Amino acid sequence: IGLALLLISASGMTVAAIFTSDPITASRSELTTDGNLHGLGALLGIPSFPVAATLISLSLARDQGWSAARRSLLWMAALTWIGLLVFISSVAIMLPRGNGEFGLTC
Repeated sequence: IGLALLLISASGMTVAAIFTSDPITASRSELTTDGNLHGLGALLGIPSFPVAATLISLSLARDQGWSAARRSLLWMAALTWIGLLVFISSVAIMLPRGNGEFGLTC
């Protein structure tokens, strides 16, 4: 399952890389097919990667051949989740507000 999710993540990131995103200021009527495909690729690629990394890391950590790297494997899996949370937080902070401005306002 972890390898399948890794393949889905890689495919999604490839799609997101090929198609250009729409400007963040674009209204719904201005959205393009390329922008929608970019969003779909990101939707497939970003959330599936931490799940894939966790499943693969747990699988390798149970293997005796990887016992020396067990702690590192588990930390790297945890760091993917931390990275996802930081990404989501930064997007939430930087989204445009109702007044048309971006980011935090003081």
